[in-house]
Amino acid sequence: MFSKRWDNRTHPEQANRYADTKLALVNQNATDIEAYIEGKNDLVKELEEHAIEWCEK
Repeated sequence: MFSKRWDNRTHPEQANRYADTKLALVNQNATDIEAYIEGKNDLVKELEEHAIEWCEK
């Protein structure tokens, strides 16, 4: 989709935020997939917006 790579090496702080959020949500919602998905939704949208802006530079 994007011509530039947007990965852990380029944006380690965002990758770490995503990983930390996912781990926290798994610990809080181990058996509730809907809560897990909802819990990371805002962060995913934020990171996606950041990725799009970065690719358009």
